[in-house]
Amino acid sequence: MKNIVSAVILLLIGLGLLITGPLSLTGDVKCGDQVMHRGQICADIGGGGGHRNYDEQKSKNELTGWVETVLGGLFVLGGGGWLVSQLRGRRRAANATPPPHV
Repeated sequence: MKNIVSAVILLLIGLGLLITGPLSLTGDVKCGDQVMHRGQICADIGGGGGHRNYDEQKSKNELTGWVETVLGGLFVLGGGGWLVSQLRGRRRAANATPPPHV
Protein backbone atom coordinates (compact mmCIF):
# COMPACT_ATOMS: atom_id res chain seq x y z
CA MET A 1 0.00 0.00 0.00
CA LYS A 2 2.88 2.35 0.80
CA ASN A 3 4.29 1.92 -2.72
CA ILE A 4 0.92 2.72 -4.27
CA VAL A 5 0.63 5.93 -2.25
CA SER A 6 4.19 6.90 -3.21
CA ALA A 7 3.48 6.23 -6.89
CA VAL A 8 0.32 8.36 -6.77
CA ILE A 9 2.23 11.21 -5.08
CA LEU A 10 4.94 11.02 -7.77
CA LEU A 11 2.25 11.02 -10.45
CA LEU A 12 0.52 14.08 -8.92
CA ILE A 13 3.80 15.99 -8.66
CA GLY A 14 4.47 15.20 -12.31
CA LEU A 15 1.02 16.41 -13.34
CA GLY A 16 1.56 19.62 -11.39
CA LEU A 17 4.88 20.21 -13.14
CA LEU A 18 3.26 19.49 -16.51
CA ILE A 19 0.78 22.27 -15.76
CA THR A 20 3.21 24.88 -14.40
CA GLY A 21 6.01 24.22 -16.92
CA PRO A 22 4.15 25.20 -20.08
CA LEU A 23 2.64 28.20 -18.26
CA SER A 24 6.17 29.47 -17.62
CA LEU A 25 6.90 29.10 -21.32
CA THR A 26 3.85 30.97 -22.57
CA GLY A 27 2.98 33.33 -19.74
CA ASP A 28 4.12 36.81 -18.81
CA VAL A 29 7.73 37.42 -17.83
CA LYS A 30 7.70 37.52 -14.05
CA CYS A 31 10.13 38.51 -11.34
CA GLY A 32 8.81 36.65 -8.33
CA ASP A 33 5.07 37.21 -8.62
CA GLN A 34 5.34 40.57 -10.38
CA VAL A 35 4.91 40.91 -14.15
CA MET A 36 7.96 42.55 -15.73
CA HIS A 37 8.04 44.99 -18.64
CA ARG A 38 10.95 46.00 -20.86
CA GLY A 39 13.31 48.37 -19.08
CA GLN A 40 12.71 46.86 -15.64
CA ILE A 41 15.32 45.02 -13.56
CA CYS A 42 14.67 41.92 -11.49
CA ALA A 43 16.62 41.78 -8.22
CA ASP A 44 17.23 38.20 -7.06
CA ILE A 45 17.49 38.29 -3.28
CA GLY A 46 17.98 34.55 -2.70
CA GLY A 47 20.44 32.20 -4.33
CA GLY A 48 23.44 34.52 -4.33
CA GLY A 49 21.60 37.66 -5.41
CA GLY A 50 22.07 39.38 -8.73
CA HIS A 51 20.08 41.49 -11.15
CA ARG A 52 18.51 40.52 -14.48
CA ASN A 53 16.98 42.68 -17.16
CA TYR A 54 13.76 41.73 -18.94
CA ASP A 55 15.43 39.54 -21.59
CA GLU A 56 17.61 37.73 -19.03
CA GLN A 57 14.59 37.08 -16.79
CA LYS A 58 12.57 35.86 -19.77
CA SER A 59 15.37 33.43 -20.64
CA LYS A 60 15.53 32.21 -17.03
CA ASN A 61 11.75 31.73 -16.91
CA GLU A 62 11.83 29.77 -20.19
CA LEU A 63 14.61 27.50 -18.91
CA THR A 64 12.64 26.89 -15.73
CA GLY A 65 9.55 26.11 -17.82
CA TRP A 66 11.38 23.54 -19.93
CA VAL A 67 12.95 21.89 -16.87
CA GLU A 68 9.54 21.66 -15.18
CA THR A 69 7.92 20.25 -18.32
CA VAL A 70 10.59 17.58 -18.86
CA LEU A 71 10.71 16.59 -15.18
CA GLY A 72 6.92 16.53 -15.07
CA GLY A 73 6.81 14.16 -18.01
CA LEU A 74 9.41 11.89 -16.43
CA PHE A 75 7.55 11.90 -13.10
CA VAL A 76 4.26 11.07 -14.83
CA LEU A 77 5.84 8.22 -16.78
CA GLY A 78 7.72 6.89 -13.76
CA GLY A 79 4.87 7.31 -11.28
CA GLY A 80 2.32 5.94 -13.72
CA GLY A 81 4.47 2.93 -14.57
CA TRP A 82 5.18 2.28 -10.91
CA LEU A 83 1.48 2.57 -10.05
CA VAL A 84 0.45 0.15 -12.81
CA SER A 85 3.17 -2.28 -11.69
CA GLN A 86 1.99 -2.15 -8.08
CA LEU A 87 -1.66 -2.59 -9.00
CA ARG A 88 -0.90 -5.56 -11.28
CA GLY A 89 1.19 -7.14 -8.54
CA ARG A 90 -1.65 -6.82 -6.05
CA ARG A 91 -4.10 -8.29 -8.55
CA ARG A 92 -1.80 -11.24 -9.24
CA ALA A 93 -1.36 -11.86 -5.50
CA ALA A 94 -5.13 -11.77 -4.96
CA ASN A 95 -5.77 -14.24 -7.80
CA ALA A 96 -2.94 -16.64 -6.92
CA THR A 97 -3.94 -20.09 -5.74
CA PRO A 98 -2.46 -21.06 -2.41
CA PRO A 99 -0.01 -23.97 -2.38
CA PRO A 100 -1.46 -27.35 -1.40
CA HIS A 101 -1.06 -28.37 2.24
CA VAL A 102 0.93 -31.53 2.67
